[in-house]
Amino acid sequence: MKKITFLLFFISFSVLSQNRLDRVDNIVKSYKNFTTIESLAKQIDSDFSSDVEKARAAYTWIATNLNYNSRNPFLIYDTKIYIVSDEEDYQRRLKKEDEKTALKAFQTKKAVCKGYAYLYRKICDIIGIENKVVLGYIKSSSYEIGYVPDRKNHAWNAIKIDGQWKFIDATQGSGFSYKGVWQPKFNKAYFDIKKETIKNTHFPEDIFWRNYTGQKPLKEFSDLPVFSKAYFNSNFQVVSPSSGQIATQKRKLIELKLKGIRFNTKIHYKFGDYDKLRKADVIYEENSVFRILIHSPKESSPLKIFLDGQEALSYMVHVE
Repeated sequence: MKKITFLLFFISFSVLSQNRLDRVDNIVKSYKNFTTIESLAKQIDSDFSSDVEKARAAYTWIATNLNYNSRNPFLIYDTKIYIVSDEEDYQRRLKKEDEKTALKAFQTKKAVCKGYAYLYRKICDIIGIENKVVLGYIKSSSYEIGYVPDRKNHAWNAIKIDGQWKFIDATQGSGFSYKGVWQPKFNKAYFDIKKETIKNTHFPEDIFWRNYTGQKPLKEFSDLPVFSKAYFNSNFQVVSPSSGQIATQKRKLIELKLKGIRFNTKIHYKFGDYDKLRKADVIYEENSVFRILIHSPKESSPLKIFLDGQEALSYMVHVE
């Protein structure tokens, strides 16, 4: 009886917490235009009492008001030369550039990931939430699987709430790219990304964050499949294949195993962007593992898996 009571309490608490954050989203979406970052932060600080509500409010405002600058999607930093007197002077110059990045994102309502991240940091700084900008690498295409990067291509945030670091990606929370065109669409799944999830999708440059999430080495991370929005919404697990590259032959079946999805989930697939969606053959195995059987393509191409119509993950299939 105690276990049942505890379970019911936990479910009720989770529902209440989500309802509270949904209320935050609704309030923030009703905000009118602000002339300064400070006025926006002051409004958030006034409307909400807890740090998690304030952090969510900042996330929601940025994700619903900024448009992604797809003209230069990989611009993380500009190469600049500073003439400085000492390390303190250098850090002061960097902080000034970061402030300019945040202000430009706020004023133009357009930015790449760095603008999203620095604007989020600026708001958190004003309202007193401890935070960090995290720079690193993500994969967004099957063609990047196996490629080991030599430079950063993404920025996101970490905030400390009740002594615990939580991860925020307002850029991905604001929409997604489809056939090279950015599609604005708010997604709350990128607020408070769990460590077990983010280590499969984001590779931080700073070793502190890699140790904190239990990150794999870069080469192993680079060989993972590409995880998409359905993964963040459901947090399923890939049993096999763990590598994002699949070697097969024509007229052979490709087999995938996923764990942690609902029994009635509709699973489809397609090869590349322009293929039609096809229903996968699914066999339920014990321990909540689903065995997915897919017919090989005629030639090497990306394989995309969809759960209930949402893209979940993708592989690169090599036909020998």
